Amino acid sequence: MSNLQNLQSYDPFADTG
Repeated sequence: MSNLQNLQSYDPFADTG
């Protein structure tokens, strides 16, 4: 699950919600 981990690590929309 490298993709999932990568996405979680870099979430450009995490701040927006």
